[in-house]
Amino acid sequence: MRKREIAETAAGRGFSIQCKAGEAEIILYDVIDPWFGISAKTIHQRLKDAGDVQAIRVRINSPGGSIFEGTAIYNLLRTHAARCNGRLR
Repeated sequence: MRKREIAETAAGRGFSIQCKAGEAEIILYDVIDPWFGISAKTIHQRLKDAGDVQAIRVRINSPGGSIFEGTAIYNLLRTHAARCNGRLR
C-alpha cells in the first residue's frame, strides 16, 4: 500500500498525521492552543484530508495548553466514525 503523510509544520512544531492502509496516526507533540500551537480546527481539517480511515491512533506528549481546545479535540475524536486509541507519553 502507498503511504500518505499529511504534516502540519505551523511554527515548526510537532504535529503530523500519517495514513496507511485505512489507519491514521496522529502525533501531537505541541502546545494545544488555537493561537500558539495545534488547534482542533487543524486536526479536523487534516483528518478530513486523510479520507476514510477505520482506526485512529493518537500519540500525545504535550506541555499543555487550552482546556477548551483540548476538549474540542477530544469531542472531535470521540464522535469520529473510526475507532480511536490514544497514548500519553
